[in-house]
Amino acid sequence: MLIGKPFPFVTKYVEKLSAGVAEKEQRKHGLTRKQKAWLTFCIMGIFVTESVCWRKYVRAGLGRY
Repeated sequence: MLIGKPFPFVTKYVEKLSAGVAEKEQRKHGLTRKQKAWLTFCIMGIFVTESVCWRKYVRAGLGRY
């Protein structure tokens, strides 16, 4: 399986994490769009490759990142 569209539960998790950061830091916004995309990619990489290995993430992501 290649990393493409993120799983819905990963997207929801990252959104909740962003909201938590905004609440904790008392800011209007939590994570930036780039931070959310990067975190989503890393979490998806763990699920898709079943490991924490950057080389495998790159192969699964087809060089997107």
